[in-house]
Amino acid sequence: MAADPVKEIYLTCKGGDWSRFLDAAENNPQLAGLCARFVNSGSRWTFLHQAAYWNNARACYELIRYGASLLTRAPEGGIPADVAAQRGYNDLAADLKAASLSSCWAPVPDPTLMASSSLWSQANQKPATHDMVVAYGGGTVDIPRGARYFADKYGRVLVGWHGTWNPPCGMDGEPMVTRNGRY
Repeated sequence: MAADPVKEIYLTCKGGDWSRFLDAAENNPQLAGLCARFVNSGSRWTFLHQAAYWNNARACYELIRYGASLLTRAPEGGIPADVAAQRGYNDLAADLKAASLSSCWAPVPDPTLMASSSLWSQANQKPATHDMVVAYGGGTVDIPRGARYFADKYGRVLVGWHGTWNPPCGMDGEPMVTRNGRY
C-alpha cells in the first residue's frame, strides 16, 4: 500500500522542516490544498498549528492561501493563533488572529479550491502561476494561468461583486482596489 504523502509531509513539518510543503505550495496546488485541510487524528493539530508552533510565517500564509481554517481548535493548544502566542510569537499570533477576522467567506472543505478575501486595502497584484479555482460566495471563480489577479497579504484572492477579480469590483462596477500602485 502506498504511503500517504500528506501525512508524510505533516511529519516533516512537525519536525520543523517545511521544504516539502513549500514546494507543494509552489508546484502542486492540489497537494497543498490537501495539506491545508489536514487534521491529525490524534492531536487534532493542523499544518497551520505546526507552522504557528515553528513561527513559520511563510508557511502560515501559504496554508491560509490554500484554504486552511484559522479557527480549528485542538484540545491541547487551541487555535493556531493560540499556539503562536503560547510559544511567545506574539507578532505571528496577532497576524493569525487578524487573518481569521478579515475575510467575508469561510474556508471551504474542498481541497481543490483556493481561499478568497475581501481585504481590499491589502491588494497586491500577482500573476497566476497555475490555473486557479477560487471559492466565492458558495460558488467558484476560475483564474487562468498567466492572468493578473489581486491578493491580500495572506495570498487569498480578492474577489469582488459577481466574482470579479481583475480587478475585483463593487456593485457599481468600480474597482475595489485603489489606484495608488494597486490598480
